[in-house]
Amino acid sequence: MSAFAFVFAGGFFAAIYYIPVYFQSVHGTSPTMSGVRNLPMIIAVTISTIASGALVSATGYYQPLLIAGGVMATVGSGLLYLLDTNSSTGQWIGYQILAGAGWGLAFQIPMIAVQGTVDPKDLASATGMLLFFQGLGGAFLVSGSQAAFVNQMIARVMSLNPGVDRALLVLTGATEIRNVFPSEQQHDVIDGYMTGLKVVFAMCIACSGLATLIGFGTRWQRLSQDKRGGAMA
Repeated sequence: MSAFAFVFAGGFFAAIYYIPVYFQSVHGTSPTMSGVRNLPMIIAVTISTIASGALVSATGYYQPLLIAGGVMATVGSGLLYLLDTNSSTGQWIGYQILAGAGWGLAFQIPMIAVQGTVDPKDLASATGMLLFFQGLGGAFLVSGSQAAFVNQMIARVMSLNPGVDRALLVLTGATEIRNVFPSEQQHDVIDGYMTGLKVVFAMCIACSGLATLIGFGTRWQRLSQDKRGGAMA
């Protein structure tokens, strides 16, 4: 479960970090409005998390939700990868909903499984270890995606327009592209941002896909009735 939590959380946190960057750089929105446009994913995550807890509480089975959530997150990440400078409102809303539903469906399942299967004396250490790996996965993938994003973005912009100031490119935030760079360079810079974002979303695909494979490898087990209460907590 720790391995699943590591890669699944990593993909989720990378996506939740970079989707607002997409709106700020490509669409030119403010940080506040990029957060508003990120609401479809947040709402989908919230609803599907509640639904997954209810399903485990009702059935006692958690493995199907690991797999279903992983598949949905993988497909959703693939759709996010298809976003570009001309994507419609319906596309970025729908893609976020599907990806968010997948991440929400499976995100808390490892915790439910651990709390429902380990001995009471090991519960504290098992829970702590799981939370540690979830946080570690997020830290590793966000930092890794940051490095990949910057490298690919710079390489793309330099290939399109060698005259762009490399240092300025690194130091300028996504919301300042249209204020800092001259109009003849803005299109190339935005194209570079889109290239970097696609690399990040590709990493999300890989993480979600790997988590799905790990989900298939978990032991099929039904939680006893007295251990299902935590699923709704």
